[in-house]
Amino acid sequence: MMASESATTGLGVHPPHLRKAALAALRLLETCPMVPVDAFVHLVGLRSRTSAYQQLARLQRAGLAEPQRENLGYLIGDRRVGLWKITDEGRQALRAAGVHLVAPEASATGHPLQRGVIRRAPRNRDGDLPRLVAAYRVLSWLVAERAAAGRPVDVRSWESPWVREVWCAQQKEALHVTLPAGAALVPRAAHGKPTIVSSQPVTVLLLCDLGTAPVVRYREMLRRLLALCEGQPEDGEPDPGPELFIVTPDPDHRGTRSAAWVNLLDRVARRQELLMFPARVVGWDRVADTVSGGHVPGPVSGRPLGNLHGGGAMEAPRPWQPAVREQLLHLIGRHPFLTVDQLADLLGMNAARVRRLENELIGSGWLRRIELDEFPDTPMRLGHDDWRVLGLVEITIQGRRRLASWLGLEPSGATRYHGLIGNARGQAGRRRRLLRALAHTLGANAVFVALALAADHIRRQGGTDQLADWRGAAACERRHCKPDGYGSYMRNGATFGFFLEYDRGTESARQYAAKFRAYYWYRDSGQAMRDYDGFPTLLFVTTEPSAEHRLADAAYRAWFVRGTEPLPVLITTTELIAGNRDSILGRIWRTPAPIGATRRAERQYWFPDGPPRGLFGAHRISVPAAQLVWFAASTTRCSRPRTYGVVQPRETSCSVGNHADALAARADRLDNQLGRSRPIRTTRSSVLQDGGGAA
Repeated sequence: MMASESATTGLGVHPPHLRKAALAALRLLETCPMVPVDAFVHLVGLRSRTSAYQQLARLQRAGLAEPQRENLGYLIGDRRVGLWKITDEGRQALRAAGVHLVAPEASATGHPLQRGVIRRAPRNRDGDLPRLVAAYRVLSWLVAERAAAGRPVDVRSWESPWVREVWCAQQKEALHVTLPAGAALVPRAAHGKPTIVSSQPVTVLLLCDLGTAPVVRYREMLRRLLALCEGQPEDGEPDPGPELFIVTPDPDHRGTRSAAWVNLLDRVARRQELLMFPARVVGWDRVADTVSGGHVPGPVSGRPLGNLHGGGAMEAPRPWQPAVREQLLHLIGRHPFLTVDQLADLLGMNAARVRRLENELIGSGWLRRIELDEFPDTPMRLGHDDWRVLGLVEITIQGRRRLASWLGLEPSGATRYHGLIGNARGQAGRRRRLLRALAHTLGANAVFVALALAADHIRRQGGTDQLADWRGAAACERRHCKPDGYGSYMRNGATFGFFLEYDRGTESARQYAAKFRAYYWYRDSGQAMRDYDGFPTLLFVTTEPSAEHRLADAAYRAWFVRGTEPLPVLITTTELIAGNRDSILGRIWRTPAPIGATRRAERQYWFPDGPPRGLFGAHRISVPAAQLVWFAASTTRCSRPRTYGVVQPRETSCSVGNHADALAARADRLDNQLGRSRPIRTTRSSVLQDGGGAA
């Protein structure tokens, strides 16, 4: 449906006379509002970005277009991006020139060339701008690719989001099909005419994957899209159907996430017993090379720890670094109750500067400071001076929305996949539990900080270690399996995934047994296979040596009762971490063994190859230590003797405990199975979370 309107202005002012190139630019700004310059240059068909800036500057001086500078987050750009849109005067100029545009009512009544009933799409909010800009860049890459092949096209219509309805006979209801963006492309008019030619458009659907959510999240969307494409239009005219373009990052440089998308498309088609519509899966690097000239980063995996300070001699230089304020907001949002000193260690700056940055974010309404009177009544007694030293802050509702938009997700999705916890009403219970167990929360955060410091220290001495990922407890919680966090540690190209369990020696043997039962259920139920590529190693860090022996015994008994392949478990104490030269990467870990074992538990390294070799020299500097323990004023501890080395068997009513000799005889055979740290290529929660073999 076309619409043209004569030129009239409320003030009786005639619009300026515009050339064909200016009219084409205005028509694009009307069709694709809030478009960045790097996408505008290809969509209009200009030769260089300089020409695009000159054209937009002329339109701005004439009052026909205006820019709006927005901070889109580090996944989209490393600085504020200028987004261009048409003004009311520009629309009047288009009407005066007789430029044909798709009528607004077409979005409500539907287009005969597209299947399904078109629903009126909601307007783009500020939180949708990162996804919108990402979609524009994919569209401009597609237009540039077709122009290079000798088939130049113009954008006839643009929808973001692209929303349709399809009738489901099985569920007997209409289902909504929503994709991030869709466009109708037509062959470009001869001699650069700005009007739309009468030709059958090709519908292209754009799915921009920023790598911040699992691929399986899009399964239902693809199923509905496939059902929509199988329907026939009411007028019976042939319809070529849409073309789907999926753009995804490649965090491991092996194409794992792209292969996950191909597998997901194939599975959806096979389960529906239908032929898959045309779909292409490409990488963001390819889009960035065409659209951005290779110097503006495309969306990446979204792991903030990979962008922290450090950068050793073996690490490739980064062409850009995200703003420190964004890093700070990201860390505070994903990992609640980090102290000022912990944030300073992670960001490589002093505590005074961290406080200044926090005050700036508080002024923006994205953070708020936690006061002492909000701290619940717990055994950890803190005075005002101690509380001020901790300097705890949390994200607000506005900050949560901003961080979710930078991740390219809705706030609910960002909470589910990244564990964003703030002062929202729906998270009050989880926030209260974290504050009630503040000593435990601070200790768990401290272990991850120690890993980040150790990796940074090794990189400075020529190594390649890196704490590549860190997810809070809320992001990796699965029913009764509730670790204190998940992380992946990279060394020499191999990735080692792990769950952290921070223990303060306050749990009983029964609670330890329930914890291991939950992990066995999580692994054996198949849920772990959908979340991770290989089950992560369980790292137990306890503050009490006696609790270390109880944990080792509980892990051994859980395996003995289960009778299956043992969980990979490694146990150590905060005292050993603080006293070792290599800190948490040293030879401080032990494997599970029964209390009745007749030999002393040997310590080992976490990684199979031990410490990094040939990188440090004889007089290497010790890894800096971090505070790992926060003591409570009165803490109830389990009454267990504090013993080291060989512990005499104890009397117990458990049938397994009566067979201490049998347990000790099998200890040698299990040492190589229990606690063996296997490299995990990447986590499926960021790649698959379903099906075959993470950002």
